[in-house]
Amino acid sequence: MSQSMVSKISQFLVLLFGCITFLISSAISQEWVKAHQENGSMGFYGVDINEYGIGYAVGWGNNRYVQLQTKDYGLHWDELDFTSSMLFDIVIHSNDTIYAAGYSPTNNCAVTYTSTNSGVTWKEHLFNGTLNPSSFGFYRYSVASPKIAYVCGYNSAIFKTTNNGESWFQTNVKGDNYTFRSLAFFNENIGYAACDTAGGFSNINTLLSTKDGGASWDVITSIKNIVVASLASPTENDVYIFGYYNGAEAILHSNDGGKTWTNVWSGSANMTLQGGKFFSGKYGIGVGQNGLVVMTSDGGISWSTIPIDDNAVLTTCAYHPNVLLVAGSNSSIWRRTSNTSGFSSDSMDEDNLPSMILQYTGSMTVHASYLGGYIIITSLHGTLVQKQKIESTEITISLEGYPVGTYIVQLFAENNSHHKQILLLHNK
Repeated sequence: MSQSMVSKISQFLVLLFGCITFLISSAISQEWVKAHQENGSMGFYGVDINEYGIGYAVGWGNNRYVQLQTKDYGLHWDELDFTSSMLFDIVIHSNDTIYAAGYSPTNNCAVTYTSTNSGVTWKEHLFNGTLNPSSFGFYRYSVASPKIAYVCGYNSAIFKTTNNGESWFQTNVKGDNYTFRSLAFFNENIGYAACDTAGGFSNINTLLSTKDGGASWDVITSIKNIVVASLASPTENDVYIFGYYNGAEAILHSNDGGKTWTNVWSGSANMTLQGGKFFSGKYGIGVGQNGLVVMTSDGGISWSTIPIDDNAVLTTCAYHPNVLLVAGSNSSIWRRTSNTSGFSSDSMDEDNLPSMILQYTGSMTVHASYLGGYIIITSLHGTLVQKQKIESTEITISLEGYPVGTYIVQLFAENNSHHKQILLLHNK
């Protein structure tokens, strides 16, 4: 290796470890890959992935109830078997805590499942009027804070937990027979919900808001010619609707807490978006019919389509800085990876730091000016190898004694909000 390249790699590592305000590249590769295929007409309705590349997907159909797990950013999926319920949503609340929600055919009621040990075991909560207040079925979760989450569904049901799903209580919705399809909380107090006030599921056009954590809900608007599929609230007053508006698939935006709305994206006539989410406030994704995927990487200012060549009705999505996952009625999960082509080794500014592959033979010492964050090293399959806090200006990474192979080194800020990744090819 030339002295010039050694110098550039050294500069790169010092900058990488010394600065924690990294900006994640929004570039996406040009091809979708089918990462998982189920036989028959089963559909997937919920998918999520965490910062370590560990993800979950849930679905059902043809008398099958499927729960899947990936440990390698969606490359491979393994079946779990923690329930025979119809699950509509799954959310990774933290690295240890995972929520799932849906309908239990056996008990004819809504049901939630909580794992606090990274999916090893699951606790069932039946909403049949005994363990918890009665409800018929749940559709969507919204995580509000480290211990607080909400879930919504039929029979005016918006339930809240303040102890990581150990117990649930019903929030104060005034209507008697609302069907809630989606909800989105910006924090533990401020949230929005979309419902059909007549109890159906085809006319989701009324929005409610709460400013006090569900102690009270107020109708903020009822929009004509709209069907809401999903809500997102990346900031306190910003709310997005993914769905159908004036005869076409659409995304609407409000910057005043839902009082007024602007149509920021429109698609094909007689089509509808079936789902949508925001991630880290900056990245938004909508999914719909005929394999449609629409995405923003600038907080909703501009939107572009990256469709799948498939006639599937896509219903759910998940985003990680290295991968985008979508799934739906075609019994498949599709995957699209980050694209770092176009990166030049001469452009190592902190606004354009890509993932980087480094040959690695022993131990490596780097200098860091940032303290308080931490480093995690995992295998490509998600197995934790090492975790260390950045407590010194000199950090030593060593994989001596570990098997030859590729390892993922991830760097996190103290609040977990930013991270960067390097792939180390360990060959000694």
